[in-house]
Order: sequence, then structure tokens, then C-alpha cells
Amino acid sequence: MPDMFFGKFIKCAVLIPLINVLTTAKATEDTIGNILVEAAPGSLSTVYWHGEFKYQKEMDVILLNKGLNPIEFNESTGCFVAYDEEGHKFYERKGQLASFGVLKGNDIAEDIIKFISDDNAVYGAKFVKWTTDCDYPHNITI
Repeated sequence: MPDMFFGKFIKCAVLIPLINVLTTAKATEDTIGNILVEAAPGSLSTVYWHGEFKYQKEMDVILLNKGLNPIEFNESTGCFVAYDEEGHKFYERKGQLASFGVLKGNDIAEDIIKFISDDNAVYGAKFVKWTTDCDYPHNITI
């Protein structure tokens, strides 16, 4: 009888963490699907950083959490990426997400997000999304 109990214990010890991992991955996909992002163009500017000139575009970003669960916006959970009509990506400047913090279900937050590029193509960015696929080519922190 103890062997049977021990076998069931081992199965539970393996299955419960596996279920938690699968649930967390699903929650991440669901979370991104619950974020409505509205973006309006802002000012165009340039940045000089460590001997290099960069192009910068500000976007007024409004977020709406359409889900029930709170969503935390920080660099460990994702980033904003802007796109032009041809699909070119432009990453946000790092260090801007603290203003959004945690957005509860059906809450709205608004702030200016700055996107940066090596060329002026960033000036054509029109669309913004929140993603977990973050590969910052420019490590310019505000």
C-alpha cells in the first residue's frame, strides 16, 4: 500500500508543475489578446547618443485591458513595437513602461511612447502593438 501512495505522489509532483507551466503559457497568449492598443502620431525628433545620431518618433498610446485579470507592463513582460505600412519594426526606447504599471480589467492608461531607429523610416510608423518578442537594437534608456 505505501508503494501505491508513493507512486501517486510522484505522478502528482510531476503533473502539477507541468500543468502550471502550460497554464502560464496560455495566460500569456490570452493576456496579449486582451490588450487594445490605440496609437496617434506625435512629434518627430532626433537623438544623439554615444557618438551616433538616431531618429525618433513619439506616439500617444492608449491601452485598454479588455480582460478580467490585471496585466503588468514592464520590460520583463513585454515591449511596444511600432510598424509602418510595409511591416518594418521599430522598438520603443527602454525605460518607458513604468508609467503604465499594472492595468486592471477594463482599465485604461495613456502615455507617450518614443520609438527609435537608425534611419528616418521610423517617421512612417503608424501602428503600435504590445508583444513579448522584444529584441531591442537600441539600448537607449530614458
